[in-house]
Amino acid sequence: MEQQIWHASKRSEPLSSLAAKLSWTQGRLAFRQAAQRGARKLPAELSRALAPQGQPTSCKSSSGRVPPWSQVFHTEVRDSEWARWNQSDSLIHTVSQELAQSHETTAGQLQQLLFVLPTLTLHHRMRTCEWAFLFKNIDLMAERLLQLQGLLPRVDVGELAGGKPRVLLKDPKDILIAIQPIVEDLHGFARHDKGMKTPWEWAWYLIFNYPE
Repeated sequence: MEQQIWHASKRSEPLSSLAAKLSWTQGRLAFRQAAQRGARKLPAELSRALAPQGQPTSCKSSSGRVPPWSQVFHTEVRDSEWARWNQSDSLIHTVSQELAQSHETTAGQLQQLLFVLPTLTLHHRMRTCEWAFLFKNIDLMAERLLQLQGLLPRVDVGELAGGKPRVLLKDPKDILIAIQPIVEDLHGFARHDKGMKTPWEWAWYLIFNYPE
C-alpha cells in the first residue's frame, strides 16, 4: 500500500484516482509506516502531481486584515506572519475551493479530501491560514452534501472519519456527525491545547492517534 502511494505518479496515475482506491484507514496506515521509517517528505514525482493549479491565492483579505472566519480558530497572528504565509501559493485553498464550488461534490470527494490531508501537510507544511481555509470549506462542502440529499451513495463512517462503529449512512446529514470529531480537535489544535505549534505536527497527531 505504501509503495502504491509513493510510486503512483511514476505510472502517471492521478492522485484522485489513487485516493479513490484507498480508504482513509489504509492511507493513514501507509503514512504511519513511512513515518516509522523516518520519512519527512514526499518524492519529487508526487510533489509534481500535487502542484497547485491556477493563480496564487492569498490568506489575507483584500482589506489586509485577518479574515473574520479565522476568529473561530482563536488564532492571533502578527502582520509579519501573514506576510510570510503569503509568499507561496495556497495549495489546500485551491483544492478545497474546487471541491466546494463543484456541482458534483459527493461523499467520495469529501473522503478523498480527508485522505490527502496528511499528504498535503507533510509536503507543504501547511500554514494556519490554510487550515482555516480548508475547514471553512469542509463546512461548505457539508452544506453542499445536504443539498444533494438523495443523490449520494451510502458512506461508511469508519472509512470517512477513521472512526467506529462502521455503519453505512443513509442520510447525508450524518456526514456532519462523521467529521465533527476532526473539526473539534482542530479547534483544540488552533488553541494549542495539545502543545503543537505547526499543522505538520498536527498531521502526525492525526495519523498516530485516530482509531483504526
